[in-house]
Parts: sequence; C-alpha cells; structure tokens
Amino acid sequence: MRKTPWFSNDVLPVRVGVYEVDYTADRAQYQFWDGSGWIFGNSSVDSTARKAVNANELGAHIYRTATQRWRGLKK
Repeated sequence: MRKTPWFSNDVLPVRVGVYEVDYTADRAQYQFWDGSGWIFGNSSVDSTARKAVNANELGAHIYRTATQRWRGLKK
C-alpha cells in the first residue's frame, strides 16, 4: 500500500476517509477523518471504515485528535 508523507497534527486532511495515525514511534493505527474531526481508531483500514460508517448511520460522533502525526493512503 502506497502512502503519503507524514503530516503534523496541526495540518488537517483535505479528503474524508481513513488515514494512518502515528501515536508512538513503534505503533501506528488508523482513524477516519469525516471532514471536521477524527472518528475511531483501529488496527486495520477496513475495520476503521466499517466502524465510521456504522457510527454515521447511528448519528454517533466520537472525535479524537491525531496525537502525533498522520498520513494518507494512496490508491
């Protein structure tokens, strides 16, 4: 899977979708950016996307900020 360079947490993503978020030097996970905040964190792209869709259908919004940095996933 190709990825973009890392961005600091003060730079916001342009597109809605799943991003890799680096919480510590040895552990990264994925979060969903909905255009206004980060929703959920999980260890896989697919699981993060499914949880974000389900939360949106339920009207639930659980926001967290990227602690360290984030990067996009290229198709």
